[in-house]
Amino acid sequence: MSSTSSICSSNDADFIVDTRIPSSIRRDIDRFSVFINRLRATLDLNSSVVDGESMCVNVHASLEMVSESMRDLFKYPQFKTNPIILLSLQLVQAVKDLKFDTCSVDTTPVLNIIDQLESAVLNIIL
Repeated sequence: MSSTSSICSSNDADFIVDTRIPSSIRRDIDRFSVFINRLRATLDLNSSVVDGESMCVNVHASLEMVSESMRDLFKYPQFKTNPIILLSLQLVQAVKDLKFDTCSVDTTPVLNIIDQLESAVLNIIL
């Protein structure tokens, strides 16, 4: 899954989500999609972040929203899988490991985990 994609961006995925998944799960998946993409955008080094401290605050705020949306998804048994739980934990750890005090923050590991987590959620709904 490319770093600019969304789990609900393709017409096929929209159709499947709209026809087979209850509205409460759909709503929580949509929230997850919005928040995971917000985290991805916050990690974009080409954005106009003033300094590492601002980026740190923004990334952690975005991560909190992703974590909240993951808690919502974990209400449903189909999302309580080892891959999704493990990737959620890896995402938190990868963000904690970011070095915001350096001149160049390597966000690649976090972005890779985001892509994997997004794919794992997509695989559940497809």
